[in-house]
Amino acid sequence: MNTRLTSIAVTAVLSVSGGLAAAAPASAATYPSAVRSEYLSACKKAARGEGVSSRDARVYCQASLKCLQRNLTLRQFERFDRAVRRGDRTPPYLRTVNRCIKEAARAV
Repeated sequence: MNTRLTSIAVTAVLSVSGGLAAAAPASAATYPSAVRSEYLSACKKAARGEGVSSRDARVYCQASLKCLQRNLTLRQFERFDRAVRRGDRTPPYLRTVNRCIKEAARAV
């Protein structure tokens, strides 16, 4: 797996999570527009910082978000984020997040 892309996705998750709690019902399958916008913005910024082209960043970030929304509820997304922030090396849903990272990388 591309290490750059892994760090981009995790950076984006961490950038979004501050405002998640009040954003939508925890079981929502599609994240609220504010969460989606923040995720895409943070993901693209991280990707560009790693030297990824604007086009590839857009494609990767949209694909990773789509996969995350399809596989993790907002509550699960929050749980993953809290664990990563605590420094948990094996946060819950890590396999799912890694699968989304791989899927998004294939889209680029």
